[in-house]
Amino acid sequence: SLASLAEFYVNSIFIINLIVHRIVAKTSLTSPPWPEVKLPNPVEEAKHHAEVVQKVNEMIATGQYGRLFAVVHFASKQYKITSEDLIMMDNVLQAECGDRIRMEKVICLVHSNFSIISPASWMGV
Repeated sequence: SLASLAEFYVNSIFIINLIVHRIVAKTSLTSPPWPEVKLPNPVEEAKHHAEVVQKVNEMIATGQYGRLFAVVHFASKQYKITSEDLIMMDNVLQAECGDRIRMEKVICLVHSNFSIISPASWMGV
C-alpha cells in the first residue's frame, strides 16, 4: 500500500540520517551514569600548589603551626606521634631509655590548616 511505502521511506531516511550524522539517542548506555569530571587547568593548579607550599613553609619557619602530629613508619609498624612523645617498642634498638631517635620514614604530617603526605606513602614504598 502507499501508506506503508511512505512509512518505509520515512524510516529509511531517519536511519540514513542517524548513520550519516552519527546521531545516537541518549540512553543509559551512551554515557556513564556519573557526572563528567572536569580536570583542573594544569597552570592554575601549579600556581595554587606553589601558593600553598609557600604558606605552609612560612608557618613552619616562623613557628606559627601550633600542634602537629605525624604518622611515621618504624620497625615495621606505624605510629601516630607528636613532639616529645614516648614510644614503646617491642624490638631492640641501640638506644637507651630517654634517648632521642630520628624517624626517617614520615608518612604524613597533619595540622588543622594543612596536611603533608609523603610521596613514598602513596607509591607503596
